[in-house]
Amino acid sequence: KYVILVSDGMTRLFTGSDGATKIIYHEQYDTNKLNGSIDSWAVDRGAGDSYSGYKVPGGSWEAYYADIKQKVERDGDKYVTDYETYGEGQKVADDLPGVSYVSREEVKEAALSVDRSIYEAYNAFIDIAGKYHCYTIWEPEAGYEHYEIGRVLLNAMNDDRMMDFDTIRKEILYLVDAGSYIEDYIGFDTYNGYSYDFDFINEADDISLTVGGEELTVTKISETKYGFGAPDAGRTADGDPTYPFILEYHPGEKKADEHFIWHINTAISNFAQVRLEYTVQLMNPPETAGTYGIYDGYGVGNKGGAGEAGLYTNTRATLYPVDSEGNQYEAEDFKKPTVVYTVEKTEEPTDPDPDTPTDPDPDTPTDPDPDTPTDPDPDTPSRPGHSNGGGGGGGSRTPGTDTTGGPGTVTIVSEGVPLASAPELVEIPAEEVPLSALPKTGRESRNAVLLMISSMARAAYLFLQKKRDQENQ
Repeated sequence: KYVILVSDGMTRLFTGSDGATKIIYHEQYDTNKLNGSIDSWAVDRGAGDSYSGYKVPGGSWEAYYADIKQKVERDGDKYVTDYETYGEGQKVADDLPGVSYVSREEVKEAALSVDRSIYEAYNAFIDIAGKYHCYTIWEPEAGYEHYEIGRVLLNAMNDDRMMDFDTIRKEILYLVDAGSYIEDYIGFDTYNGYSYDFDFINEADDISLTVGGEELTVTKISETKYGFGAPDAGRTADGDPTYPFILEYHPGEKKADEHFIWHINTAISNFAQVRLEYTVQLMNPPETAGTYGIYDGYGVGNKGGAGEAGLYTNTRATLYPVDSEGNQYEAEDFKKPTVVYTVEKTEEPTDPDPDTPTDPDPDTPTDPDPDTPTDPDPDTPSRPGHSNGGGGGGGSRTPGTDTTGGPGTVTIVSEGVPLASAPELVEIPAEEVPLSALPKTGRESRNAVLLMISSMARAAYLFLQKKRDQENQ
């Protein structure tokens, strides 16, 4: 929410703790009458007049505010009077029985009505600014532009800035502007003794950027630099075309120094979210059974401490913002998503008892036709249940069912390759094996800071095939 105060800054009334409008009367300098006007205040404070312009007592806002703060805290409500009861204009003290006022002897030491109203207005606005986006615009009446005290008050409310509607519009519409950038360091850390290493996938197809849900065209500028959106006529310091957004990859040694810089060359609206998605690969997936990491797809919890949290897909992502006026602000760290990687422990297959026959009925012949040879090649021994050196196993991946929008649990299981009893061994060439059926390691997925763990295993199958006598077919 936004609050914009438009005012000339000239004030002499304030609201009391009971919600009623208040005034402080003081004894006027040239008569024995009471007054609470701005003109009377200016004379007693040496702040000029309505013709020359009301100046800032003490020469600066800091000096003036420090003075009135001390006076208000000392006086409290000693001289405060209900404005609605007594009204404004000059008053005769005898006509206000029971009303306290500031005497001539106290004028220099007490807070007058203008002092108190400025103090209350400033503090009320600062309190609201702690809850909302607040701005003030100084708008004096024509011919009163020389009223300095009003302008200084409103600027103080704006952190000593002179604001106008054009400046406020930019601040409301735009989150950050050209010149801002983000540094993102790729995940490289240790989780309970396991040193993990993610690598950035440096391919245009693995990077995307959307503005308000609309994906921008990605252009590969160089081997480590990508532009998003349509380029303009300008050039970067490196002589490259200027795109609305540029991602510059710095691989380093692909360890703790691996990172990219996301350059922002245009204003980002508060009402059109900008989203960068990229891909990383876990380079050294663990093999020992166990669970590695704590799943937190959007870094909401950033759970755990050193050696416990993880697996972090990036170690740090930091925004360095610049506003529409070119002002730089304090850097802000993004939350860090984490993934979990699980390797399940499986039971190894055990051989049957060698003393137990494989055929429960020894009187039943193993070959119903004794005239049909079971081994066309007697020189090649047949060992039922074994592969003559063949056999195999491998890993398979099972994606988890997590529905939070980020990567799920990765499970590595062990599966044996079934073997057949046959006298002859035939090897299938690797290029004839369908890759879609091969075991894989790792996991591939996306989230706001996208994770892709991708690796392909290579394997060869041994298949035993039994021949039959062509003459008996």
